[in-house]
Amino acid sequence: MITAIQNLISKRGKLIFIPLLLVIVVSFVLYLSQGSSIFDFLPDGQREKMEFYGHDLNDNDQMRSLNAQNRVAADFGSSIGPVGEVMEKADANFLQYMNAELQRAFASNPQDVDRTQLQYLFQAIQSWPYQPNRLKVRRIAMSGLYDAEFSRASVQSKLTLDAQAEAWDFLPLQHNIKSANNYFTKWLISIDPVLGIDANRSQVFESVGKNRNFDPRGIESILYSHFRASLVEDVYTEGGFVLNEEAAIDLRINDFAWDAEALSLSLDDVNASDPHLATLSVAALPKAGDSIEISYGDKKRKFVFITGLADANSSDVQVPLGQDVAGLAASLANSIEKEDFGFSALPKGSGVLAFSPDSFRLPQTFPSFSSSSTALVFSDELTGSLAEFHEERKNDVAFAEPARTYATAMTFRSRDFLSVPPEPDEARLRSYFERNKESFDLPPPPPPPPPPPPAPPPPPAPEGNASVGEQGPVGEGDPEADSDLKIDLALPEADSAPLILQEAPETPDIDSLALLAESNASADVAEVTFEDVREEVRQRIIEGDRIDAERDAGDLAKDAASKFLLQVHELGDDLKSKYASSYEQLRQSPELESLINENNVALGKIDFSEQEMEIRGGILGLERRESEKRNNRAPLQEVASLSKGSFFTRSIRKSRDGYVIFLLDKKTEKGPGSFSAVSFSLLYREYAAQLKADAFAELADRTLAALQGDSNDSDPSIGLKVEVAGKDSRLLRGYYDGANGRIGSQLEKLEKERDLIASAERDSNATAAQLARKEVIDGEIDAIRSRQAELNKESSLGQRLVDACQGLEPDGKWSELERTEDSAVFVSLKAAYFLKQGKLEASEIEARVEDLQFARAEKGRDLLLRDLISQESAQND
Repeated sequence: MITAIQNLISKRGKLIFIPLLLVIVVSFVLYLSQGSSIFDFLPDGQREKMEFYGHDLNDNDQMRSLNAQNRVAADFGSSIGPVGEVMEKADANFLQYMNAELQRAFASNPQDVDRTQLQYLFQAIQSWPYQPNRLKVRRIAMSGLYDAEFSRASVQSKLTLDAQAEAWDFLPLQHNIKSANNYFTKWLISIDPVLGIDANRSQVFESVGKNRNFDPRGIESILYSHFRASLVEDVYTEGGFVLNEEAAIDLRINDFAWDAEALSLSLDDVNASDPHLATLSVAALPKAGDSIEISYGDKKRKFVFITGLADANSSDVQVPLGQDVAGLAASLANSIEKEDFGFSALPKGSGVLAFSPDSFRLPQTFPSFSSSSTALVFSDELTGSLAEFHEERKNDVAFAEPARTYATAMTFRSRDFLSVPPEPDEARLRSYFERNKESFDLPPPPPPPPPPPPAPPPPPAPEGNASVGEQGPVGEGDPEADSDLKIDLALPEADSAPLILQEAPETPDIDSLALLAESNASADVAEVTFEDVREEVRQRIIEGDRIDAERDAGDLAKDAASKFLLQVHELGDDLKSKYASSYEQLRQSPELESLINENNVALGKIDFSEQEMEIRGGILGLERRESEKRNNRAPLQEVASLSKGSFFTRSIRKSRDGYVIFLLDKKTEKGPGSFSAVSFSLLYREYAAQLKADAFAELADRTLAALQGDSNDSDPSIGLKVEVAGKDSRLLRGYYDGANGRIGSQLEKLEKERDLIASAERDSNATAAQLARKEVIDGEIDAIRSRQAELNKESSLGQRLVDACQGLEPDGKWSELERTEDSAVFVSLKAAYFLKQGKLEASEIEARVEDLQFARAEKGRDLLLRDLISQESAQND
């Protein structure tokens, strides 16, 4: 192939070489770009358009251009702010960022901190909540600390204002209106006074243009477009109107004191317990041998009633019958408790046991209770109640069957393209050894042979006429003597001299021998030979061949997957035309089946819901692309986005086994859940929570009705009640701070006294009176801490009451301030009056009027823009 290309280039010259080089460069870029698809450059007729004031927000080219223009405006701080939750989120994130920067500055070395910048940052944080949104948008945009959601919402706001300008025929962009240029220059000066000078403005435009890939004229056009949008925005921000009396009241809002009451109810005030699993009624003593069976989670036990002695070999739980029903019920409850099922058997009347579950140990499957005797009867009202509850809630998120995607994973496995290399021959082994001889070491020498066993000593000399017999066993000697002396036990002739002990000859030191051997070895280093490392050479070659074969197999699998993807793409349009009426026929078509069978591909069926994407992707070993890591997207989201019009993934994906392409099989919509498949623990918790919520709602309604009745009083035994008399927020806070301080002093005094007693107790010096006093102190400390907790609750409720008084009528009537699933707050304002009398200056009122008008104008601007954006989106939908 390479030779043919070389011949073609030599004959055709540059006419062939330049296009061929271009193809190679484009292919190489596509190969290196992880996660890119070869279909990115092909028109996609299945892409759903999102028209918005003449722009397609789903068109990548248009959005790329709009975002680039928005970044230019952000560089100058002239971006149009988004509306709604997007702006609130960006506002909170930027304030959080400034606080983090302030903390980082405090934690760093003081010498490295610019005091001026630190003071500026601190002032910015303090004033940030009161800054107008326009200033906030400018700072956020110029800092670049915004996400894609902020940028997209800003683009939508800008396009909406542009559409309004076009509808009003206001400053058409295609016309050069000289009288408007002066206002445009003043607008630029308001952004930065430097832009008022032509030379400076040209230099800035050129610099920003180089960074953003625009020419200076393009920068000026973008800014002029945002100048026009800002003028339209000014029209929308002129809608605020405030009376002078409103401003005066707002200035004096913190000068009011209140006489008010508040009552808070919580879920803890509801006297309701969780429903019982079942109840067991013991009407009479059962017969011996009768039994009950309980299955709860992974535990299943049989309780057999006996009259005599227990059978130690029985696997059942044996319960003595006893003399009466009450004794049997108590004995049975005790046996059930010992098995530790995860529920308690509680007495409920004479001969009745109620099974109350531990909410943290609920099983996934429904429990089962059965009896073989008519004297013991289980009542199960819970299952019917759970079934009714599930029927009402089967479409809720907790119980509904989620939408699922069914697809076929076609995996081009690397091992299917793996070619096992042959064993290396002798010539290759020797060639590899000669090329890499320096990387081999001599094999370690064989271990030395074990030392020979010691020679047995000669037998002792016979006494008198005794003959020499066999050698006896060797006895144990003195190890120290053996190391220094050598005993000569040679048998002497008769009447010879006695045995002589001779000193053993001196043996050379072991370390000296090792050093000597080492010096001899260094004098003559042995060279590694092929035969010494033959097996190591063979293993190295086999391992290298294996790595190369696996790499080649991976490349072949990737090429095969890419080829198959092209074939599916070429076949896709024909299939959609031929089987337009039924996607199932398309999916089971012989053309597609034949294409799959012609390729060396492993098929696997998968199905998943949105909650299961991460787990299923991990099972398949799908690798995340860089874009997916940045956006925290699961790999299977690409599969979930498939549809009948686009039924296969547009790029191959790396997996644990090779490369994968997914074909959509079908999709199922979200549907009602099945009672037979629901988790008992989930259903029970939701049912118990609903019972408590219903009981709490009934308690709250009953309490509010009592407060608003003729008695106009609340039940003091329910809830937390707080009264405020002649106090504002500051005075109320001071009252509770003082109360907390006094309690804290008492607690500190008791804790010091307890520490002294504990120290004496550790030293075994504590008297009996001190030990008794310690128990008293512990009780007093617990009481004080409980009082502290109650006081904190009262303080929190009191502050909420004072804050709510501004919107209440001082008529003494009770009203509901707020209610949630687990709390309710009722308030009553009896009187309101000024703490101090002072005359407000006219300038103060005028300044507050302007502030309130601007705040209302910004709110009106957001409401108008949000309405226009919603109308345009709904119209296109």
